Amino acid sequence: MKLRINYSYIAALAVSIVAALLIGAIILLISGFNPLTAYAAMLSGAFSNARHIGDVLEYAMVLCLCGVACDIGSRVGASSTSAARASSCSAPSWPPRSALCSTASRPG
Repeated sequence: MKLRINYSYIAALAVSIVAALLIGAIILLISGFNPLTAYAAMLSGAFSNARHIGDVLEYAMVLCLCGVACDIGSRVGASSTSAARASSCSAPSWPPRSALCSTASRPG
């Protein structure tokens, strides 16, 4: 099986990364900061020693796993974007809403 490189996908990734950096630089400039200094501080802080590299990988892994979980949920139809859809599920709610309303309205 020969591996083919999708150059249009790689180009789209590069364009999105450059666009994100430019938008961030514009926001930094509007805020009165030097974008080059800010990006240099982020890179030196993230990769200054092994502990910081591990922290970056830890946070990146958590975000990747959250993305995978959302993707799996959306593929099986388990995603819900509104409270009305979430409350209309067949699973029983605990404690019952009547118990919550009666305790919340009780004084003292």
